Amino acid sequence: MSNKQSPAYPRASVGKAGEWLERMRASESGFYEPAAMNQVAIALGNKRTSGAFSNKWRTLKQYGLLDVKGEHCLVTALGQRLVESGSSGNERRLVFWEAANNYDVFADLLKEKMDAPFDRIKEYLASERRFTDRGAEQCARVFISYRDEYSKLTTDNAPENDASTSNRSPQTGEASPETMSVPVMLEPGLMAEVVLPEAMTKERWARLLSVLKIYAE
Repeated sequence: MSNKQSPAYPRASVGKAGEWLERMRASESGFYEPAAMNQVAIALGNKRTSGAFSNKWRTLKQYGLLDVKGEHCLVTALGQRLVESGSSGNERRLVFWEAANNYDVFADLLKEKMDAPFDRIKEYLASERRFTDRGAEQCARVFISYRDEYSKLTTDNAPENDASTSNRSPQTGEASPETMSVPVMLEPGLMAEVVLPEAMTKERWARLLSVLKIYAE
């Protein structure tokens, strides 16, 4: 009989974790000042010793949103930014991206399998990350929930004017190409966001990399 267990993984998406943090702020439990774990459990509607509360605080910790020391905890600066960033905007996109990358398995998925279907993600978790079938399925669902949340976040400069003119260059009046935003973690706590045309060809990528190499030197 196998005793195989899945590695620890977040039990909810970044968006759901943000809802827990909002409840902590509303009850003044560990958001700006350290609080007892029992107090935080009550704020989240759980008992301190319950499995539900254990899953919540461990998920927050894996995303880098909560520091836990013994029987006390405190929301991190990243967690505070998640709650205070509002419902949209560049800042919220960056926080979502950084939080997901704090969990190493999600960081690899975002780098190599960002758009992979559910079955491929599940297979990767089971074969490459040694998850059980059940754990792989649950973790894959959490990742896809995060991916859906992130894709729905808008940016601060999203156009609000008429559709017939909103996608036109202010210099030429011609239609501008559709763009995509690519978050890049330069180092822990330092994010950059690169805006690129969606129609990136192999030649365009090569040109971009050659220009970046010049700046790096």
